[in-house]
Amino acid sequence: MTKRRLGPKNRPKGSAPPNPRPPIRTTHSLIATLGTVRDPQNSCVFFVTVPTEIRSIIFSLALYGYDDKSRPYPSNTYYARPGYRFRRRIDTALLATCRRIYVETHDLPISQNEHIFWCGSQWRCPTRTFRDQPAGYLRRLTEEQKAALAQVHFFTPLIWLDNVLPKVCKLPGMRPKHIQITFRHTDWQHWDENAPLVMTSNWGDSLKFLYGLRTLEVELEALERDEAQVENIAEGMLQWSFPIAESRILTADGNPIVSERYLGQSEFPSRMLGYSICYSTANNGWVDVRLTRKPPRPSKLTYVVITIRWTAKKLE
Repeated sequence: MTKRRLGPKNRPKGSAPPNPRPPIRTTHSLIATLGTVRDPQNSCVFFVTVPTEIRSIIFSLALYGYDDKSRPYPSNTYYARPGYRFRRRIDTALLATCRRIYVETHDLPISQNEHIFWCGSQWRCPTRTFRDQPAGYLRRLTEEQKAALAQVHFFTPLIWLDNVLPKVCKLPGMRPKHIQITFRHTDWQHWDENAPLVMTSNWGDSLKFLYGLRTLEVELEALERDEAQVENIAEGMLQWSFPIAESRILTADGNPIVSERYLGQSEFPSRMLGYSICYSTANNGWVDVRLTRKPPRPSKLTYVVITIRWTAKKLE
């Protein structure tokens, strides 16, 4: 049976026209819901006497994320480390104070705070929504918020970078100005088997899809025992360069390597094996905790963190 479209000329007399398609929404900011009328707050001492530049500093400080000391990360996890001992909190009540404050501050929680993704196995990251799903995270942002997103931080094993980062870099709205990638000691392949450290550069090709990227930082963390290995890897990475969008290239030329140390844990839970592994001084490596009651094991280990920084430059 042939179907016929009921246009204006062949619609039966007396029949109602079909429901029109819903209008295409062209607004892409929550600010659009506020309308154009708002109180300029001319009688407010804060707006009348405090210069715009000073207000911006005050608002910025108020909307910076900070450690929520009431929600610490367990100390024996894969993700507790310097700078990341607690869940982060942003107090956004300021945005609801009045419309003028909202207009001046609504993008700050997005633009000035780090957006963290803990990638890899579920037990290697804090329990939270979108912990390793940038696509789902971006879907919750408006277009204006996506444009304001400036700092993205991936804690990730190499296999995630090779297999998933290409898809992430192609996501609509993924346009950060700065990317930081951290390889924790436990992110190196076969780290628990005391295997040699290996780094490849295949994942760097994905960065060419990111418009507006200005800087890339890579942190390499390892035991002090493996310091020579990680230093050799870092020296080799200094020679890497990555072609990116807008006829630019990421280069480490002129950027010094930064090295730091910290005391960290000597025992990690192993969900796959069903027991913990710890560092044995006698074995100079990681072993089953059930076998190390007699051999000495340190309560803390010294970790080395080496940071390499690439900066975007125009191709000549």
